[in-house]
Amino acid sequence: MIIRKIHTSIFMFLVISNVTGCQRSVELPSRADCIVKVTPKAGAATSIVEPDPGKLAQSARALGTKVAGSSRGKDGGFYIQFATRCENREANARKIMGATLGDYAENLEYQSQGIVPGPDTINAFGDAWKDTKGREPFDGN
Repeated sequence: MIIRKIHTSIFMFLVISNVTGCQRSVELPSRADCIVKVTPKAGAATSIVEPDPGKLAQSARALGTKVAGSSRGKDGGFYIQFATRCENREANARKIMGATLGDYAENLEYQSQGIVPGPDTINAFGDAWKDTKGREPFDGN
C-alpha cells in the first residue's frame, strides 16, 4: 500500500511537471517582432496616415488579432504594435489598413523589420512580449 502511494505520488509529480514544462516552452515574441510601420508611398496624395482608432480596432477584431496600440512616430510614420499573431504582422497590417481606409490603403508602404520600440516610434508593453515582462514602461530600454 505504501509503495502504491509512492508510485502514485511520483506519477502525479511527473504529470504536473510535464504540464507546467509545456506551458513554459511557449516563446513570447519581442516587441520589435510585433511592430509594423505604415507610410504613404512616394507620390501619394497625402504624406500622413491617420486611420480612425475605433475602426482600426474593429478591423483587428474582425481579423482575429489584437492590436496593442498604434501611434504616430516622431518620423511621421504610423506604427501598429500587435499583441497576437506577430509572425503575420505585415500581412495583418495590410488587411487592417485595407478594411479601415478602403482603396486608399493601396497607396501605403509597410515595414516590419528593424523597428525599435520606444518613445520615438511606439512603446506598448506588457505580458504579450518577452522583453517587457515585469518591467515598467519608458525605462530607457
